[in-house]
Amino acid sequence: APLEGHSYGVNSAALSPDGNIIPSGAGDMIIRLCTSSTGALLNTLQGNTCSVTSVAALPDGRLIVSGSEDMCVCLWKSFTAEPPSIVEGHGRDVTSVAFSPDGCVVVSVLWDKSVRLWKASTGAPLHILEGHTG
Repeated sequence: APLEGHSYGVNSAALSPDGNIIPSGAGDMIIRLCTSSTGALLNTLQGNTCSVTSVAALPDGRLIVSGSEDMCVCLWKSFTAEPPSIVEGHGRDVTSVAFSPDGCVVVSVLWDKSVRLWKASTGAPLHILEGHTG
């Protein structure tokens, strides 16, 4: 089924590792969570202040991570209306995000050519990897 509902172009979509949930992030600053089987809307996550550039889901779909042009990474509880936990400290736009397989670490990639690792439960920085030149 087609996934519809964003008012601007979709920049990122992911499939939860269990295959049940598709989070999508777009230029409308919204993350939509849909079922993969029917495309039905499960929840809408709002709170980004710029275009959402990347989304990822924990294996069970209970947490979503997003990166955006507002230089923040947001950790969302998928099925609540709670505001996200915001991980700040990015000096440039966040272009990509991911969870470690165990869900304990968030990885963010920035326009400044760095890769940052964060503790998913607290947002505490773990490492900054630098050295990309392209």
